[in-house]
Amino acid sequence: MINGILFALFVFLQCGDFFTTYTIIKSGKGHEANPVLAWVFGKIGYVQGLCIIKALAIAIVFFLMSYWYALAALDILYAWVIYNNYKVLK
Repeated sequence: MINGILFALFVFLQCGDFFTTYTIIKSGKGHEANPVLAWVFGKIGYVQGLCIIKALAIAIVFFLMSYWYALAALDILYAWVIYNNYKVLK
């Protein structure tokens, strides 16, 4: 049960990261700090790159669902990422 809740939260946080990252990049207030993701975005575009990266993250984490502590750690990490993204937007 807890794994399902943590996974659902992870999916929600991926959507939040998608939205905030896209908004930052589109507004010109910031850029992608991860050089690998920046390269992907440069090759195929921000929206397509974000969609692919987020889909891959969700698929990989789906197979790690039995490790609740990993899900909890990833949820905390992405909550922090979104918080920082909102700070950039302000």
